[in-house]
Amino acid sequence: MPDDSNCCSILYIHHGSGTGGAPLSLCFLMRELDRSRYAPIVCCHPAEKSAQDLFRRFGHETLGWKLERFAHSAAGWWKPWSPRDLVLALRWARAFPASCRELSALLTKVRPDLVHLNSITLLPYAPTIARGGAKVVVHVREPASGGTLGVRRAWLRRIARKHVNAIIYICADNRDRLTGKDRVGRVVYNFVDFGEFDRGMDRKSARARLGIYDDRPVILFSGGSSSDIKGVIPLLHAVARVRDSLGRLTCLMPGTISAAPPPAGLLKRMVRGKLVEQNVQETIAALSLADAVVRSAFSHDMPTYYAACDVVAVPFTKPHFARAVIEAGAMAKPVVASRIGGVAEVVQDGVTGLLVEPGNVPQLADALRRVLTDSDLASRLGEGGFTQARMKFEARRNAAATVAVYEELFGEASVARRPVPANS
Repeated sequence: MPDDSNCCSILYIHHGSGTGGAPLSLCFLMRELDRSRYAPIVCCHPAEKSAQDLFRRFGHETLGWKLERFAHSAAGWWKPWSPRDLVLALRWARAFPASCRELSALLTKVRPDLVHLNSITLLPYAPTIARGGAKVVVHVREPASGGTLGVRRAWLRRIARKHVNAIIYICADNRDRLTGKDRVGRVVYNFVDFGEFDRGMDRKSARARLGIYDDRPVILFSGGSSSDIKGVIPLLHAVARVRDSLGRLTCLMPGTISAAPPPAGLLKRMVRGKLVEQNVQETIAALSLADAVVRSAFSHDMPTYYAACDVVAVPFTKPHFARAVIEAGAMAKPVVASRIGGVAEVVQDGVTGLLVEPGNVPQLADALRRVLTDSDLASRLGEGGFTQARMKFEARRNAAATVAVYEELFGEASVARRPVPANS
């Protein structure tokens, strides 16, 4: 990191586990920063080894902070009638003050000019950051949950209005769910590296690397199994239907085998509930799909999976933006996706993919079958997706849109108010 008083130091605080769209997009963003003007520092939970490894792969060392996330998005929120969720909420309430104190200590040590929170789940920490004198940017990568009475979402909106200098949303649906009719903030779609996701990769070679040596139809699902909102269970039922009609079929599911062991002990299992991954295993067995579904841990070689497949399935059951859509577009692969907030925003039905109703297994199976059996349709949708990806999801263009937010906060000179610590 340059020790230059003209650099604006930015502390990026990452929120979660895994190596999905949020940390990948953050890595791409930091890679595009002008290091003569911006000095990035990354912070994440010290136990999140997979995220740390990803940041290091991109050349970013990380600082540790034991943050507690405030779960209030479509990916998960605490329901007042659920004993499990009440336990989680109480645990957060008890740990939150200590996290704020640790954050204050971190801010004193690093003295950033700007703190970029990489998730809405970190928004409650904005007041602590603002009191420390740094500007605050929140990257809303998840749609805010409406909750039961809307009290918690209203609280988050109030924090955003009072303590946040700028909000960036990865899709308009996320913006509208948090700010409502006010539509405060800027939409900057996630982006993709066309140097890494190269549509010219050889399909046959990619399949051979994945152990597929024939010309059977291949479906790719890259949503993982950490959350049931990704629709992995409806997809498995749809795959069974397609397999029954087409015969041989392979569904690639990278990221659906967790690198971490399941929680041990009765209390932890009660708090976490039935693991989605366990449900996936049981569904595969019940549908006799062991010969058709290829599950694996997260892979850094996702372009190989896209090159090997014929169609990308994005069967989300709740609103959420899908990085798989933009990666499929970069690889000129057709998409079959749910007609739901965040996803339908970037999938044009009949142009870049086919849309189906969330959780509708017959529709999902029929759309997958159509793409797999109609090469002209598949090619047309793939080309439409590639054209859209070039227009909307190109890394440098979208990173520049994020940097433009920084420029507005500090001015084009981007002169830091405080020197960047030499040991950071």
